[in-house]
Amino acid sequence: MHKTILICLAALLLTSCSLFQSKLRDTSHYYDYFTKEKVEGRTSSQIMKDLLHKEYMAGGDYKLRIFPIVSSFVYQYTKELSSSRGLSKEQETELRQDMLNKYITGKTCIDFEIDVILREQVSNVKSWKLSLIDYKDQPFELEWREPESEPIKSYTTRGVDTLETWSHRGVACTPTEIPLERGFKVKAKAAYVRFPFDKTQQFTWLTPLKEDKKKEFGEEGYRKKEIKGYRGW
Repeated sequence: MHKTILICLAALLLTSCSLFQSKLRDTSHYYDYFTKEKVEGRTSSQIMKDLLHKEYMAGGDYKLRIFPIVSSFVYQYTKELSSSRGLSKEQETELRQDMLNKYITGKTCIDFEIDVILREQVSNVKSWKLSLIDYKDQPFELEWREPESEPIKSYTTRGVDTLETWSHRGVACTPTEIPLERGFKVKAKAAYVRFPFDKTQQFTWLTPLKEDKKKEFGEEGYRKKEIKGYRGW
């Protein structure tokens, strides 16, 4: 089963890579993604495409991709993986529980991937600082899980030049279950950028209000209503 878990994590990376070029993001399912264990009629690829954010920094030298890991994705992904691998129900349940324990239960985790040109000093995700900002603008510093691999070196062309580039991926978590359905931001800060570029890049997820939720939360949105029993510490 340990090998199956590694296959699952590797496939997560490969799946995300195949979707980076898409600019179409459907936010109409956000509330369900963030609050339900499973969302009917949505594949893991669709969930990832909708939640994945991509931005460039440092004049295009850094490409960042961020994906919030949610239980609805874990459920659908492990279901699809188990079907394609011919796993038993017990193996599927074990695989799902392992991912839930790693990325969901008692924590909030972000999958982060970078492509960096020339600047080897920021080629490892651990040289980046991530913080998640909840709907009350409370920041939570994220701690890196041990990456599955070292940065991968390759080459890219820019004009007539051939430049060194590095790719790396990691997962960072905070030991707090944050209500992502209320809207949130992730701030990424690089250890170094060349002048005059900013060291930070911010990503925002906003959940559209459904009609029934407008009555519950008001037209102002989710951010205006407190959640009973939740404290940002």
